[in-house]
Amino acid sequence: MQPLDEAVWAIQNRLDSFLQEAIAEFKAAQASGSAQLIEDANHKRSTMGGALQRFDSDPEGFGHYFKHNKRVFE
Repeated sequence: MQPLDEAVWAIQNRLDSFLQEAIAEFKAAQASGSAQLIEDANHKRSTMGGALQRFDSDPEGFGHYFKHNKRVFE
């Protein structure tokens, strides 16, 4: 496996972990009944879900960025 492929896989897995954590926090907030906790947790869940969805919709975009700007990273 290429290093870039491994990096993409690692980022995708971490984003998924963040989303699962945000979902758990949202469920806990709902159980608490606190409107502020629910609002904060829902925002986090939405943000993480959106980030994962955008990453999943164009995982090659990440690779293209590094390939296009590889001189900066050398």
